[in-house]
Amino acid sequence: MALVHIGRRSARTVLSSLAIALALTLATSLLPAASSAAGPPGSLGKPCGSVSGAPWTYRGKSGNHYNTFGSSAPACAAALKSVPRLTRQKPHAGVVGPSTLTGQSGFNCAATGLAAGMRPAAAAGFCGNKAGAHFLWAPKAN
Repeated sequence: MALVHIGRRSARTVLSSLAIALALTLATSLLPAASSAAGPPGSLGKPCGSVSGAPWTYRGKSGNHYNTFGSSAPACAAALKSVPRLTRQKPHAGVVGPSTLTGQSGFNCAATGLAAGMRPAAAAGFCGNKAGAHFLWAPKAN
């Protein structure tokens, strides 16, 4: 799923896909470690690791750690480097619509946390590039 050169209609489709990806990500990252031993569905990529970022709150839980998932080793490297900074951004109007975040060079990013009721808005999100590499992040329950 590339996120470059998208129009208004495509942006809505991408954001809908992001909402679905967010729901799947949350289903795996907010569960205790033992219950998610099988890992996330393959379409989300492989677990990259966890990073510290902006403090988050969601449905009575809080923390400052995030699980990351990437489509490849380079995407995971980008996630581990970028997510701490991405979680501290406020979304703005841009290539992905009003939820755009400024990501690493070559990646277009969107915050999806606000749609799910998370604070801050960038507590969950997605980045992708025109080559098809992507990574996601979501809060990690402590």
